[in-house]
Amino acid sequence: MRAAFAVLMVVIVGQALAQSDVTGLQCEGNYSEFLSGLRDVPNKGGYVEIQKSSVKIVAVIGFEGTYKVHTANEASVFFMHPDDELIQGSINRFTGQLQIHQQSKKPRSGDFGGFDRMWEGTCTPAHRMF
Repeated sequence: MRAAFAVLMVVIVGQALAQSDVTGLQCEGNYSEFLSGLRDVPNKGGYVEIQKSSVKIVAVIGFEGTYKVHTANEASVFFMHPDDELIQGSINRFTGQLQIHQQSKKPRSGDFGGFDRMWEGTCTPAHRMF
């Protein structure tokens, strides 16, 4: 009986730890807002926290907030804004390439595939300074 209880506790604790795993990344890239003509504004110091069901974005121009994971596979994590499905993004698990965009409600020709704004860059594992 004790052995079965111990095994059950290991499974429960293991599942809880797996669900609370957080991957922290530091990011730098460029922000563009196509409606205003703003293009390729450098952005350093961005931070992304990836969990099983959410992606938190901090200090990334135009796209701060907590997003829900839409789909995840071995290569990428795809996410979207919980209140606006036109705001979506993805991060490549191997290269760290992060791309977030807001699709236009009324796409216009020549607007980079119908995007109103976009952030593109690269993320690397975050390291604590102290």
